[in-house]
Amino acid sequence: MFNKNNYTTKDSAMMFLFSVIAVFCFSIFMSNLIGVISGLTQVDINIVASYKWVNYLNMFLSAVVFLLVFVIYNFVKKKDFVVATKLKVKFDLKIFIGVVVLSALLMFACINPTGLFNHIFSLINSQTVSNTLAFTIDNFGSFILVVFLLAVLPAVCEELVFRGVIYNGLRQKFSTLFSVLISAGLFTLIHFSIYKTFYQFILGVVLALLVHYTGSIVYSMIYHFVNNFIIILFSYISPTKSLFEFTSWGAKEIVLTIVFLIVAALIAYLFFKILKNYTYKHKNYFNIQTTNKPLGEIETSDEKLEKENIDTKNLSEYDKKLLLTQNRGVSDTGWLFIAALVAIIIWSFNSFGGFL
Repeated sequence: MFNKNNYTTKDSAMMFLFSVIAVFCFSIFMSNLIGVISGLTQVDINIVASYKWVNYLNMFLSAVVFLLVFVIYNFVKKKDFVVATKLKVKFDLKIFIGVVVLSALLMFACINPTGLFNHIFSLINSQTVSNTLAFTIDNFGSFILVVFLLAVLPAVCEELVFRGVIYNGLRQKFSTLFSVLISAGLFTLIHFSIYKTFYQFILGVVLALLVHYTGSIVYSMIYHFVNNFIIILFSYISPTKSLFEFTSWGAKEIVLTIVFLIVAALIAYLFFKILKNYTYKHKNYFNIQTTNKPLGEIETSDEKLEKENIDTKNLSEYDKKLLLTQNRGVSDTGWLFIAALVAIIIWSFNSFGGFL
């Protein structure tokens, strides 16, 4: 027997490890593809990399690779992913509007803090990074296509993996706070760039909290979509520079940036305080767990052993406890550590060496 309706911490670790490997292999594939095209056409490799169809292919595959890992893993493990990922939703218009507004407010409030973080690192690494897209969207048709590729697909595919599997799996073993922070950290690492560290971590925290307080990843998908859509929209409106971002950094700009960050924190705090009071009041309707303790602690020993395919029918309570305490290979947290270590190594090399 196994529990097909929940993910374990090992599921979280393996899902992340497979995602890291898949993204790394995809990056190598795209680099080789661009190199081959450059060799065959005798066109400079940087020009080939700027081709629109190459960018579109890159955007499409970079999202779909998560979906492939998700589908294959759930198929092999025979998981009921709709239940396990908390994909079902009790739709609430108030929460929907709140999520959309929060996404827009935090996006604007974090533009300059993100820019300051990147500016500080650029002084060390001698690189300049903009918050605009790496290519120009020159017509409305391209805008719609990019919205699908960079807003719709990532919102669905990445949320299924990171909040659906990884966060929900971590919650079985760890507290809410630890699960939120670790899932946000893993979400940051998978982007393999220090320039995305600051905002991606904040985004990961907010998305995980949305799942915790609503009992569904649908609202985190909505938030993720709106977040990406705003970036695309302003890149379409202003392709040459990031709107609302400071272009120079003096004492005044730094003070204002700190103020923006404080405002963002206050907005988020108030939103989640209101959301918690609202959903906890209707916890049965939203089907949420109000405890912040690890969810696995409320399971029986039978349920824990069934997750590991152990038949508990003829076992005494002593035998069950013995099986639960004995060492059976790499632990769940061990796999999580291995997965995170692999991602940190790739993230470090790419941030300071840039091979992806």
